Amino acid sequence: MHRAKRAHDLAGADFDRAIQLEPRNAWAHYSKSALLADQFRREEALAEMDLAVKYSGKEREAWRIYHERARLRAWASNLPGAEADEVEAVRLAPDNPLPLAFRAAMRADLNRCVEAKADVERALTLPGASTNSDVSAMIARVAGRCR
Repeated sequence: MHRAKRAHDLAGADFDRAIQLEPRNAWAHYSKSALLADQFRREEALAEMDLAVKYSGKEREAWRIYHERARLRAWASNLPGAEADEVEAVRLAPDNPLPLAFRAAMRADLNRCVEAKADVERALTLPGASTNSDVSAMIARVAGRCR
C-alpha cells in the first residue's frame, strides 16, 4: 500500500511538472486526471479533464479526452454532460465503436432507448466492436435498460 501511494505521489509530481512547463498540454492534464480518478478524487479529476478538453483542440485523438470526461461525468451522475461528451467523441472518431457504445449507454440511462438502440446497431457494424469487452459491456447495459 505504501509503495502504491509513493508511486502515485511521484506520478502526480511528474504531471504537475509537465503542466508547469507546458500548461496547455492536453495530454498532461488528461494523465493527471486519470491519476486523480484512480485515487477517487472525482472533482479534481473532472477539473483536470476539463482543462484537457479545453486544450485538446479538435485533433483526431482528442476523442479519448472527451470519452474519459464523459466517464467522469457519468461517475458524478451528470448523464446529460456525459452524453454531450460522447457526442463529441463520436464526431471526432466516427469509426470507433467505443465512444458510440458509451453514448448508447448514456442515452439508455436517460431513457432515450430509440437513440440508444440506433447507436448499438451502428456500433455493431464497426470493426472491433465484437472483440472489445468495454463495447460489449455497454451494449449489454443498453439491452438491460431498453427492452
